[in-house]
Amino acid sequence: MDHTRPDKKIDILVVNQYPSNTGIFHSKGHGVFDKQTNYLDGVSPESLAFADLNNNNHNNKLDIIAANTNSDHIGMLLDDYA
Repeated sequence: MDHTRPDKKIDILVVNQYPSNTGIFHSKGHGVFDKQTNYLDGVSPESLAFADLNNNNHNNKLDIIAANTNSDHIGMLLDDYA
């Protein structure tokens, strides 16, 4: 869970190994969330990490890093994904 938009509401992030994407449920507040928005980020993502990779944290959004289990690659969603 993290806030992925400047509204600072806590969103839910999930990895979907099949069909290989990262999903974000954006919070509307009061425990209500939008439908899942999916982002392609590699093959079989397994876990997520958050960091400010591009030194652009002035917008209060962290970048998302997805570790892919069936490859030697990671997927990155820089802070303009949402």
